[in-house]
Amino acid sequence: MEYTQWPIPRIISLLEADTRFDLFDRTEKSLLERGAYGLVPFVVSADRTRLIWGFSVARYARVREAADRTGATGTVTVPVAFTPAGTEGELRYALLAEGRAGAYGWREKAKIFSFRADFPGNRLPDEILALVAPEGDPTGVIERYVALPEHLQRAVNAEAIDIRTAEICRNLGAAVFSSLNDLGAPLSFSRRKSLLVRFAELSARETDTAHTEPFRRQTELLARLLRDAEPEALLTRLRYPVRSRMEEVIKTFTRNYLHGHGIRFSPPAAFEGDSYDVSFSFRSRREYDRRVQALANAQEGVDELLEILF
Repeated sequence: MEYTQWPIPRIISLLEADTRFDLFDRTEKSLLERGAYGLVPFVVSADRTRLIWGFSVARYARVREAADRTGATGTVTVPVAFTPAGTEGELRYALLAEGRAGAYGWREKAKIFSFRADFPGNRLPDEILALVAPEGDPTGVIERYVALPEHLQRAVNAEAIDIRTAEICRNLGAAVFSSLNDLGAPLSFSRRKSLLVRFAELSARETDTAHTEPFRRQTELLARLLRDAEPEALLTRLRYPVRSRMEEVIKTFTRNYLHGHGIRFSPPAAFEGDSYDVSFSFRSRREYDRRVQALANAQEGVDELLEILF
């Protein structure tokens, strides 16, 4: 790469020409706002000179200001590379100019990988891959990202959800997903993920069972969540009705018969088993008699406890 003085009219003609290599979408506002970019780089091959970067919009304004100050007669120092014509040389130079290996966003990587069609085997060369993701070839996960609907791509790009969660939510309508994502916005990443996954799974299950139109059913479920003071808890009860009933039976039994008596009562691990554990300690005959009497009174609720065992 060299730095050289180029006449402003020449630069403006290149900026305004259609023959340019745009690494990224020039309308991607977030990319332009980062502002950590140098002057416009150009690539010179045997038969053409092309603007190489994806940020010509920001640079264009700067060059136009210089042209106005100098009457379009001055020069600007620009970095210039000499490389063979074609996608490989231009893409390599663009990535070198970026200098952000391992730090590209999802949308950026998807755009870079869209150039694969210009290479043998529909695969980016290893040298190019190293300039994008030095930790390893991300082709597989990028393909999964590109296959997502646009609204889920935006959520992944904003780091609101991960790829796996997005794939589970694929069948949610865009409006339903947006409202549900907003509902989970105050939550931690893991809790928001849980909320979205459970809703998607519940929606799919109930749609299959009732044979109802899926988006209408999703809207109904969402409206119910939005009305509830504890949407996470409601969604858990709806998604896992059997386990929720077991938890409620055990909670009621403990509250009605054992609370305040110093008795430890444990259901089977993960609610999968065929027995309960009961234990207590005592330091006097009075404490012993009190705990034994509490267990005797609890016999009234034992039948319901036994009914919910697997």
